[in-house]
Amino acid sequence: MYTASSNQRIEVLDLLRGFAIFGILLINIQSFALPSVAYLNPFALDLSIDQPWSLEAWVYYIGHILADQKFMAIFSMLYGAGIALIDNKMQDRALPYLLKRHLVLAIIGFMHGYFIWGGDILLSYAICGVIILPFRRFSYRALVLGALILFFVPVIITMATSYFLSYLPLHEMELLETEWAGSQQSIEQEVSLVTGSWTQIQEARIDALKSMYLDVFPYYSFWRTTALMLVGIALFKCGLFEGRLPRQVLIKIASVLSVFSLVIIVLGLSQNLRFDWSMQHTLFAGSLPNYFGSVMLGLAYICWLMAYKRIFKSSVRNALTMVGKTALSNYLLQSIICGFIFFGYGISRFNELNRLELLGVVLFVWCVQLFLTKVWLINYRVGPVEWLWRKAIRFGVCVKS
Repeated sequence: MYTASSNQRIEVLDLLRGFAIFGILLINIQSFALPSVAYLNPFALDLSIDQPWSLEAWVYYIGHILADQKFMAIFSMLYGAGIALIDNKMQDRALPYLLKRHLVLAIIGFMHGYFIWGGDILLSYAICGVIILPFRRFSYRALVLGALILFFVPVIITMATSYFLSYLPLHEMELLETEWAGSQQSIEQEVSLVTGSWTQIQEARIDALKSMYLDVFPYYSFWRTTALMLVGIALFKCGLFEGRLPRQVLIKIASVLSVFSLVIIVLGLSQNLRFDWSMQHTLFAGSLPNYFGSVMLGLAYICWLMAYKRIFKSSVRNALTMVGKTALSNYLLQSIICGFIFFGYGISRFNELNRLELLGVVLFVWCVQLFLTKVWLINYRVGPVEWLWRKAIRFGVCVKS
């Protein structure tokens, strides 16, 4: 097994994690600040399909092209690489440690989803992470093959669902179309819950968790996330994160992936607009260009950063590395800050800001995170939640012994 300097390897992964954590908020901010239908259908709220080239629409399009699912793809691949890194360092002691690590992460994720924000991904990462553990020492070719098989499962499910949708009774189809368009009643109900009392907010979080793990996870995110984690392990085995690929090779790979992915995503977006963002097209066949393109563009981002990481100003590189070193704490911090801004227990600005104004909120959250992370790391080596994570794992080891 190839080994390299642990310090160099971790620094690169932290840089990429910091980049991904910041990028994820560009999309997650919609789930914090707007009714749930707004993520899939930008024309479900005040934006009219008759004004597809307004500034508000362009903010959505650019986010869809450059950010939507891209940073999640990066984070999933980095998570797989992190598993490979631990396995590489701990060898025979890795499996028990990784099992405890994922158990604690699942608990953190559940608490995050239940008490802070229903859009949690940590629990799903814990589940997918455990699933891939038996395959962590497979060859990179076997890992890529397995990832391809898993990656195409949601594609098959999506196309099959699209086919059988035509056999639904008319009244059920009309109900789905109404939900897709964002009925005034459902939007007002969601706003009332999210801006209401703690009990009402809790009800909204539970609904979001149910939707995530009953509707999305079994049919979509489980397969995609698991596949990308396997890709991350494969990339680690190929030496990408250790800097084994020459810079010119990274630039060529990044260039090709960027061009192909952007063409695919833009063509998919244009087709969605051509079909007036209809549910029957956009939610199914219309979602596939970004499904494929997001992985290619996410990998392109990784290659670009790997190729030009030394060109960044040291302040920028250090800032991203700090955030990546405390990635778990900063992911949860985003939820805490956004919850205070948009939910009823805070200043309750849910559904009051447009997408352009939300970019200002994203910038504000980034600045707060950078400041708090820098102050924390002056005195401590790891983030607060990372520290608790390690302590909980060690406590489990002590109890067992």
